[in-house]
Amino acid sequence: MFLTEAAKFAEIVLLPVTVAEPTLSRFFKFPSQQMSVQPVENAIELEALQYLQNPDETLNIFERYPTIRKMFIKYNTPLPSSAPVERLFSYSGMILTPKRRRTNDETFEELVLPERSN
Repeated sequence: MFLTEAAKFAEIVLLPVTVAEPTLSRFFKFPSQQMSVQPVENAIELEALQYLQNPDETLNIFERYPTIRKMFIKYNTPLPSSAPVERLFSYSGMILTPKRRRTNDETFEELVLPERSN
């Protein structure tokens, strides 16, 4: 599955391969150009397998493997979400009740953000 995904992310470049047509009179026949994807697929497989066997676990590894870098960026990019901020506002709304309206800023921050009060 990893190899098929890597093949999707690779820039598939068709490489020309010269193939001579077998005929009796080759004098007027010129070699035809056929496009081949096979060398590119092998290169992608080789890159993916080299990446999987590499013991390096730093992000610098992606400089050597451009196809894997594209996959990493697509699948490991976090989606922006406002849920944590909404949770914080909801929680602060539960703390700032009419009885606590006179709470000063420092106390309010200590109640809403207890991990920052240390």
